[in-house]
Amino acid sequence: MVNKFSKLAVVRGQPRMSEAQFYSYFNHFKVKLIGDKTTGWIMENKLPQQVEFINLPLKPVWGFDPWTSFGGPLQTHRSWQFLANLAAYVADCDIINISDLFYFYCWQSAKLAKKLNKKLVTIVWENVLYHPSTYIPPYCFGVRQVLQTTDLFIARSRRTRDYLLSIGADEKKIKVVYKGIDLKVFKPRPKDPVLKRKRPGLEGEKLKILYVGQLVKTKGVLELLVAFERLCSEFDNLELWLLGRSSGEPLEKKVKRLAQRLPIKLKTRVDYDKLPAIYQSADIYCHLSQDWRYLGLLPGGNDWFPYAVIEAMACGLPIVATNVGGIPEQLGRGGNILVKQKDIDSAYKGLKKMIKLGQSRQDIGIQNRRRAEQLFEVEAQARQTEKVILEIL
Repeated sequence: MVNKFSKLAVVRGQPRMSEAQFYSYFNHFKVKLIGDKTTGWIMENKLPQQVEFINLPLKPVWGFDPWTSFGGPLQTHRSWQFLANLAAYVADCDIINISDLFYFYCWQSAKLAKKLNKKLVTIVWENVLYHPSTYIPPYCFGVRQVLQTTDLFIARSRRTRDYLLSIGADEKKIKVVYKGIDLKVFKPRPKDPVLKRKRPGLEGEKLKILYVGQLVKTKGVLELLVAFERLCSEFDNLELWLLGRSSGEPLEKKVKRLAQRLPIKLKTRVDYDKLPAIYQSADIYCHLSQDWRYLGLLPGGNDWFPYAVIEAMACGLPIVATNVGGIPEQLGRGGNILVKQKDIDSAYKGLKKMIKLGQSRQDIGIQNRRRAEQLFEVEAQARQTEKVILEIL
């Protein structure tokens, strides 16, 4: 039964500001967001007042973690790490809320939920059917624990629901609820009726192509760079903006070298509250994510349902993206251009087609904004998420 003292512990090894803002719309819970701030996108001094953030460091379960030791913090999602002293901070909560099944701290949370007799809600983004984490140790041990302990699965896409069914989740426990963002913040750039600003890309103005995300191969950054170089040989008014998640990412040096001879602007560690203005300054959003494989053989994952694509839609941008993961489900049928993954020529042709659409791009952006309003408004999606959680109390 819900009362004014009900508490929800959101365990997120890599906490994000967007996560904190999402849970701030809950009305029936006091929310704790628990995670290691050194691996996430969260700034404590900017947290919503309704959400308490507890910073707990990730520590290797067996004294040594090969993933982060050799691959650095970008490998946190694969790491063999638990959150230090987590039990002390979930003991007074009614529900433990985790994201996905295979992270070690999700395994830790599931064990604590069982031990402390807490309800467990698992929000799931993964969408690769029969994902290897289901049968490859040590991850499979955690996945089994989460499957057995979870009281409610919230699938963030229809593809995710199919994944859950493929690994044996109880269909009666699955609810599909999309995530949301603040559409009052992420919105199209305002029109100035006095200045009557020229359309970008015309009459000498730069046409800006934007990408937001990690500077890694699996995000299609290499294909984007090569395609952009080819486009620059045909158009003299282009500019590519790359917003990396953090400094020192794998492809940062390559981007900087190319920026010495191409109109490329690189920004890293951009505060979340500065993102909307950057989207608004762009003309095309490009997201060329790829499916990736463990050891080049086993299907590892993809871009499940990227926030950046929703943010670009909300800001009224036309989008060129790969037909990967949850991206087609996000975009629907709105005139956006889907291209083949790991295919430079396809990326080049898709971007060129979008550039040559001229003012028609605005119509695509308007449709994207409308779809975002229908499906991804943060308050509506938070309320729906809270509603299905309340049903298990």
